[in-house]
Amino acid sequence: MQLKTPGPSTKTSNWYKPQTTSLTNFLFLLLLPLLLSGCLAKTVYYSDPPNSEALLRTSAFSLERFTGRQAGLFRDIFIQEVYRIPNFDYLDEVRETQREYTALVAAEVEIFSIRDEEETRGNTRINLRPRNVMIQEPGQEIAIPRQAFEFEEIPFSERVMHRTLDLEIRFSFLNAGSRQELYQGNEKISFQQSYVGEAEILAMPPADSEMMRLGRLLVQRMLDRLNPVQKNRTLELEVGTSPLPWSGDTVDLGHPGILQANRYAVSGDYDRALKGWSYVVFEPVSFGESERFTFGSELYTRLRQARLPQNTLRALLRLYGKSYSLKEIDPVLIALLERQDFQRYSAIIKFYARTSRPQDGQNLAAAHFNLGSVYRLQQRWPLAAYHFAQANAYQPGIKYAQAWTDMQIAAGSYNPLDNLAENTIEAAGTTSPPEDALVQPRAASAIIQPVSQPAEMEPTRIEPVELPFLSEDPEFGLEIN
Repeated sequence: MQLKTPGPSTKTSNWYKPQTTSLTNFLFLLLLPLLLSGCLAKTVYYSDPPNSEALLRTSAFSLERFTGRQAGLFRDIFIQEVYRIPNFDYLDEVRETQREYTALVAAEVEIFSIRDEEETRGNTRINLRPRNVMIQEPGQEIAIPRQAFEFEEIPFSERVMHRTLDLEIRFSFLNAGSRQELYQGNEKISFQQSYVGEAEILAMPPADSEMMRLGRLLVQRMLDRLNPVQKNRTLELEVGTSPLPWSGDTVDLGHPGILQANRYAVSGDYDRALKGWSYVVFEPVSFGESERFTFGSELYTRLRQARLPQNTLRALLRLYGKSYSLKEIDPVLIALLERQDFQRYSAIIKFYARTSRPQDGQNLAAAHFNLGSVYRLQQRWPLAAYHFAQANAYQPGIKYAQAWTDMQIAAGSYNPLDNLAENTIEAAGTTSPPEDALVQPRAASAIIQPVSQPAEMEPTRIEPVELPFLSEDPEFGLEIN
């Protein structure tokens, strides 16, 4: 009898397998050029020759002593940073054969300052409060509910924490063999930031960790200067944000104007790059075809702060809770407002009502940061400081604040003993551009700060606005008499 041993089946399956891979690959290949264009438009490569203070015949370091406050922490940081540099080494013990190329290091922490100064400001929060009121029409016995609104101003005290960190370490480098002085000097670094409101104050990083960050940055910069090797550096530019509408906001290649200016910078054409970023900062607001305009409570409070006339606000309240497309918004405003009011205020209404407005802060911060970064390469310190302060005003962050403080030190205008209430990065973010800025704005910034309203404004409360019931008009969603 012939026995058959079991083996792998040779039958082919007739089950259908969906061919999703080809579609995925097609979409990936379609987006690949766009993704690469965004990635390639953010890194500037340049090189620096060795610094005049570079230690030409030194390849190793050994610490003799490190004294002062938190000396142990900064000693460890120094050793770690030496190990990070390929052509430098750290020696715990120096042998006789190593003395010729080894530098003995003595360091002392001379300034270790942490200042957190609190300021309390009187402020006013403006809320739009919708409610229903019962109105009895003439000749009717039953009161009819009407929709009404009122602006409510709530005074409150706002906490602001101004943080200033200063670190100064004195270093001395001697050749281990000849005892000749190789380098001696004080290394300084500072950081200044203002945290506004309880949420930002609670999120403040611990001061000790910030001092550790500053210490690492200080040592890195010093060793970079002492390194005799030519430095190949990179400058990472920011790209902003502009999600593609058809992707459901999942694909974001960056702001087109910022990307174009970045390409000029990557190719070395800094003049055109500066003009491109400046245009992004001061460009007229354009609306995409997918733009929508939403009339919610936040819009009305902003328009109130922008000092729109009461009659105009009263008319706009009929649009409360509505949203319109780009094709719908102008006919709605034309039918709702007087002709001269439409000509005067339609632009600012659409500016604040557009759903893409939250992207403005990130894009303006990115453009200002890129401007400041190139001005820093050109050693134009006041211009760089101005743009870094503007970037921090739109999107407060450690990177922007550190860059601003560095520019203050480079320009010689930083004094750690200055009154923080007068010389802060927050105050610097509200100043006008320097005289040699590429563009000088003709109007004040469009940023509306939540400050108390001046006395010459209208009364803080307005009468409730009685509105008829809104119809279900298919075109506009309301009936305008």
